[in-house]
Amino acid sequence: MSEKKDIKRLRARRLGSVIYAVVSTLGRSLRFNIVGLPDSFPDGAIVVSWHGRTLAATQVFRGRGYLALISHSLDGEMQDRVFTGFGFRTIRGSTGRGGVKAAATAIREIKKGGVLVLTPDGPKGPPGVVQPGLLFIAQKSGAPVYAASACARWRWHAPTWDNYMVPLLFSKVAVRACGPFVLAPDASPEEAEEFRLKVEQALHQMDADADAASRS
Repeated sequence: MSEKKDIKRLRARRLGSVIYAVVSTLGRSLRFNIVGLPDSFPDGAIVVSWHGRTLAATQVFRGRGYLALISHSLDGEMQDRVFTGFGFRTIRGSTGRGGVKAAATAIREIKKGGVLVLTPDGPKGPPGVVQPGLLFIAQKSGAPVYAASACARWRWHAPTWDNYMVPLLFSKVAVRACGPFVLAPDASPEEAEEFRLKVEQALHQMDADADAASRS
């Protein structure tokens, strides 16, 4: 069984290499219009975007050494190859497997000045709903959270749970962001829920803003 798993993971990583090559070519053709993202984040920050919009993030943040939380699943093997190819440092784990260890590693790296790029509705959804993992990392690290979204004028959506968006060649991609939002280390459960809803609403607003900008 272990040998079969190893073979599946090897195949997933090989497929990830192919996807990386395709996305790298695609990314060079895209025209980005970015509003709301600082040229550089403060030492120790979290940038959140929905799971279905991560392709744009690989291009906007490529080569910066940002951190990305990647699951241990076979899909995660592919994503790990893609994100490391674009210069991200990956932390393996999710809400299901290795979650506590991964979160602890992320918090430690953020406190050392790292910037974490996180999908708050991942790895399995429901889509467009901020999960508790973000609250835990934000509260324990004390890091400011920025909400970002991207939308391509010409795009294809995969038939996946997250309606994954793939920009088409030479498309205009609008990126919109806002923040920061901060969750105090001593925040009450009620304050944490208020923070969760505020970030969730901000992300949906950034979706709408990016969609409108991509068509203008």
